[in-house]
Amino acid sequence: MKIAVTYKDGEIYEHFGHCETFAIYDYEQADVNRVTKVLVDCSDRHGHQAMADLMRQQGVDAVICGNMGAEARALLLTYGIIPVAG
Repeated sequence: MKIAVTYKDGEIYEHFGHCETFAIYDYEQADVNRVTKVLVDCSDRHGHQAMADLMRQQGVDAVICGNMGAEARALLLTYGIIPVAG
């Protein structure tokens, strides 16, 4: 399972579409004791479609962020990616 988190200065960043870095946590076989973290620079991408495409390319299963609009949610769900905002 891969979970992407909007990331800035070691904390969850507020907005999905304006994020410049994602921390992607890869839980091997859903085992919380076997996780790797990779930072993915996305400063060259802008907008919901570009971010959703990046999540699909990275094989992400879920995205966690502080805030996400309806368009971004719909794009992620179209790709089978679970959006979690709050």
